[in-house]
Amino acid sequence: AIAAAGGVPTLVGLLTDDSEIACGAAMSLRQLCLLGQCQETVIDSGGVELLAQMLKSQERPKGIDPVGNTIYCSRSAAALSALQNVVAGNERACERAIACGVIRTVIDLLKGWIETA
Repeated sequence: AIAAAGGVPTLVGLLTDDSEIACGAAMSLRQLCLLGQCQETVIDSGGVELLAQMLKSQERPKGIDPVGNTIYCSRSAAALSALQNVVAGNERACERAIACGVIRTVIDLLKGWIETA
């Protein structure tokens, strides 16, 4: 329904938010791309580049869940999850991700996660 209603560009635009909203948008895009409903729209809306920037972020914005608990979102983890489904089987998305330096960023991100584990 979101993709059919033209909501994907709005979700892509939310990736620039500095709060947990960007994490929610990334996870929504992840699911929509998994269903094969929006890869091209994400690419055309600049989503690959925005997810690549979000991937570089080490921020963990906090929010409040529906019952009032404080929750934290890893911007890089959300971006990585979304990118996985955006680039899957899509040559244009892969080319853009490579051009944005995603491979080096993922290697550095994984090293950082290993060091903190």
